[in-house]
Amino acid sequence: MIFNPTDKAKIFSQTLPHFTIDGHCLQFVNEFCNLGHMISNNLCDDADIKREIHNMYVRTNMLICSETVHSM
Repeated sequence: MIFNPTDKAKIFSQTLPHFTIDGHCLQFVNEFCNLGHMISNNLCDDADIKREIHNMYVRTNMLICSETVHSM
């Protein structure tokens, strides 16, 4: 993953060169999943934390519904 410089004074070009590995051009992305954790190009993982919180609510609601059905 390639990050833009945080110091805007160090930017010398608005376009980055194409990077290739074994003849395949690498794609620039805004987010990247590494070992199951989403990292954005500004080194922020807020979107991944929100995703995990949402998943926790879903799993909790599934457990509550499962307990309700079994207790009847």
